[in-house]
Amino acid sequence: MKNKIGIIIWCLLSGILSIPGLAQIEQSPYRRSLSGVNSTWHQLELPEDLFEKIQPDFSDLRIYGITTDDTLEVPYLLQELADKTERKEISFDLINQVKQGEDYYYTFKLPEDKAVNHLKLNLKNENFDGWVSLEGSQNQQEWFSIVQNQRILSIKNAHTNFRYTTLNFPKVKYAYLRLKITRVVQPELLSAQIQSITQTPGRLKKYTPTQVQTQENKSPKETLITLQLQKLLPVSQVQVHVAADFDFYRPIRIETLTDSVQSEKGWHYHYQTVYTGYLNSVEENLFAFENTLTRKVRIHIQHFDNEPLALQGFGIQGFQYTLVGRFAKEADYYLYYGSSKTPRPHYDIVNFRDKIPEDLQMLSVGEEEKIAIVEKPKTRALFENKLWLWAILLVMILIIGGLTIQMMRK
Repeated sequence: MKNKIGIIIWCLLSGILSIPGLAQIEQSPYRRSLSGVNSTWHQLELPEDLFEKIQPDFSDLRIYGITTDDTLEVPYLLQELADKTERKEISFDLINQVKQGEDYYYTFKLPEDKAVNHLKLNLKNENFDGWVSLEGSQNQQEWFSIVQNQRILSIKNAHTNFRYTTLNFPKVKYAYLRLKITRVVQPELLSAQIQSITQTPGRLKKYTPTQVQTQENKSPKETLITLQLQKLLPVSQVQVHVAADFDFYRPIRIETLTDSVQSEKGWHYHYQTVYTGYLNSVEENLFAFENTLTRKVRIHIQHFDNEPLALQGFGIQGFQYTLVGRFAKEADYYLYYGSSKTPRPHYDIVNFRDKIPEDLQMLSVGEEEKIAIVEKPKTRALFENKLWLWAILLVMILIIGGLTIQMMRK
């Protein structure tokens, strides 16, 4: 009898708890058609105006194929087409150090079958402003010029710690390299790095700011530049062009807008720092950082007690994003996005990148289609109604009481 009572109670409670509530159906409000699918592997470039609608972590992107009787989900791999750099350290021997007049010479012996294009010096000297030249030879008799009169600079004080002692040049293959340092008082070479660097350039897109605002602040003494973009875009490089015929060296900080909040006092903008470094007359002043989705870039240039620099213009660039997908069947394929409820997908192809072909045909991405999302009306759960709840409890009490009396009689 006890078993019967337990079974009845369990069935009643299960019936209450299994009453369905609102079923949340995740839907994407936007889609774009994909055309040109004629093989297993394809790639597609994410359009610029798509970044305004997707989630910041790209988790809502989906590729679906629609047939007459089925819907197929296409596994994909998100790729940022950034630069790829491969560095190889080249061993060498420092075989000679001599001084001739005011110049200092260092000769390095390299493996004969190694091509190099990068040399970085580590000098013990802390403050210097000099020049270097680099030559190559196979026999130390005939020398050929590789780099002529490149500036090297080191500044170290209470406000600054800057050093530029790197030489980049086209790949050369010599048995010997000879370095000449000029205008550095008794340079002490602690070490050197000789490398072979192979760089595969990524795919960058240039953006033109729709608005440029420049503000000179007295405390701290800095120039604040705000660059407004037309829409939310991926940004990974900012270049500053300076019109100056003199040497300069100024700290620079670059920020990107993350979000904005409107209050009674107006809009409040929140920025994150993506780069800190120095704006100077030695380098090209191209500042790179991780791809960041933003619609506004802010640049701080600190002047200390110097006059503000004359700025000629600014360049903004960002690496492109592509999706590489595996298309299994013939279907009508679409790119869906824009849902804030879609979880991040997990596909096997992430673990098998080396199996993806290198030469992939690009798909054409159609115009954006807005999908009307029809939400089902919410139905109140049965147990939310107090009258039904009391009725169910009353029935339970009557059944349990009746079974108890029947058991006591027996």
